[in-house]
Amino acid sequence: MKRAGGCLCGALRYEAEAEPIYVAHCYCEDCRRESGSDHLTHVAVPDAALRISGALKVYEKPDARGTIRRLFCPECGTTIGGRPASQPGVTNIRTGTLDDVTGIAPQFAVFCARVRGWTVIDPDVKQFPEPPPDAQEP
Repeated sequence: MKRAGGCLCGALRYEAEAEPIYVAHCYCEDCRRESGSDHLTHVAVPDAALRISGALKVYEKPDARGTIRRLFCPECGTTIGGRPASQPGVTNIRTGTLDDVTGIAPQFAVFCARVRGWTVIDPDVKQFPEPPPDAQEP
């Protein structure tokens, strides 16, 4: 399936031609800060299926499982995705940057032990207090 999206100003665009590996909500502190909300939702795609056009800036930060490289537009600051060292060959595209989210639905949520008191998680989405060690997710 082909997915396209981009940043707020339009200078950075991407296309991914692959079925998602997974779709997840993340409630960790870094994702909350990045999104400016109580969580971040992303769709994981293979790097080999992802094409990015336009200038791209990378911010690398240590995380709970090594490091994560956050990919963003140097003009408007929109983060389009992240590449966790714990998931080689995978980019987690921010669903808020997709042009069309038809057929995209979260399969699970991680770091649920860290949700804010006002946050309500859909009971139909599988929840993990922290990331499960055997899953390919954030």
